[in-house]
Amino acid sequence: MSEPAVFALPPKDGYDYKDDYDDDGATSITLRPEDAIDERLERLQLKASPAHAPAPAHAPVPSPTHIPLSAPPTSPPPLPKTSPSFSITAVTREQDHIHNFTIDTYGYVQEAHWQPAFSDGFHGWFQRGDVKFPPNGHVTAVSPAPGHIHLFATDVSGRIVGCRAAPARNLEGETWTAWEQIADGVAPPGAYVAAVVWKEAGRSQIEVFVCREDGQVWSNAFGRGRNAMTVEERWLGPWVCMRSENFRGVPGCPISAVARLDGHLDVFLADVEGRVMTTARGVDTNGWLNWWYFGINATPGAPVTAIVEHANCLDIFVVDANGIACNAWWDGAHPKPGWNWWNGPNEIVPSTKFVPGSWLVVVTRSDRQIDLFAVDKDGRFVNAARHQRANWWGWAHVNGEYGHPGAPMAACVRRLDHLDIAGVRRSDEKVVAAAWNPCNVNWFAGWWQLRDLKVY
Repeated sequence: MSEPAVFALPPKDGYDYKDDYDDDGATSITLRPEDAIDERLERLQLKASPAHAPAPAHAPVPSPTHIPLSAPPTSPPPLPKTSPSFSITAVTREQDHIHNFTIDTYGYVQEAHWQPAFSDGFHGWFQRGDVKFPPNGHVTAVSPAPGHIHLFATDVSGRIVGCRAAPARNLEGETWTAWEQIADGVAPPGAYVAAVVWKEAGRSQIEVFVCREDGQVWSNAFGRGRNAMTVEERWLGPWVCMRSENFRGVPGCPISAVARLDGHLDVFLADVEGRVMTTARGVDTNGWLNWWYFGINATPGAPVTAIVEHANCLDIFVVDANGIACNAWWDGAHPKPGWNWWNGPNEIVPSTKFVPGSWLVVVTRSDRQIDLFAVDKDGRFVNAARHQRANWWGWAHVNGEYGHPGAPMAACVRRLDHLDIAGVRRSDEKVVAAAWNPCNVNWFAGWWQLRDLKVY
């Protein structure tokens, strides 16, 4: 199975572009098997304005010396007295299909999406259901199979709910179910619901996690079950508490969950003391292990982002209590034995600082290649990247645009070597998008406004 590439760097720290291209200039990259994006991710033409249109699919890759590290500086809008919190997430449900989700001012989930048949850019926004959510809540989106999307969130009454879309034959591409409560689950209104697609006993399923009022993380799973004789997918049981005597989380806080191998799950968050904590479950464990701390201090409940860089290798990212973006990693093939050995924390490019508790969004374009996006303390949309554990490159201001310091961004890989990002522009509170592929002469193309929707 191959995996999309989203590396957007000029060569530095020993990186050689020739490693990633065949003699004829075609991309040739193999990705980790557990990535949700399959081998059908290839190239596509972004529907952009002529000034920003990508080069043809077979155009030669531009010389790295012609890729600017950042756009010309612009004057930022004044910083607000307080930076609003909001939710934005992106998912690729199949080749050439991008879906962005957010919660609008009135508390409804809205969707905008793009596919090659849309000559006029993104379509939307479309309201998904009539359930209301706190405007500062979060909606999580995953795609467990081509053409399918599942959404999860906690509504204004504290119900943990989900809905899903399956492929349809119309141009818009899906039909949505109503929002339904997940196994009577409740949490603080707007609580973050993490979701991960993984395999257990040969069957794919979705596992969800939420930190409830008791400060403990609870989980549930959606699928056919280990011994099910029916093809019907369902929630597989009551919520399970991942309790530990030495652990208490911030109710409703962000959680990150990843599957580094079939049958293995790893979960991360920052507890009530700001300690970055983790637990795991696998085929060789008797349920969930006790939570443990491995040396990074953030603000209580700060977002921790985890990613499987390649099979049996984990990276985590967090902005610590001093506003420094940090990374730690673990590799099952490393000569130092034992799960308790982590490399880090390591500072990611010390020249840029962030608001403590800032969101970091990360994607991997191929084996051991990572791109990282965030909004820094000055409100700049910035990008950093790393190749094969070399030094980090960045942070670079993406095309001179500004958002709210510390606010979340969305990023997804829609085709091989194509990266799409989105965020909320500070000047008018509109959702805007930018895109990169190796044929873009001017690094990122964009920003484009995704129709007329304000999220604050």
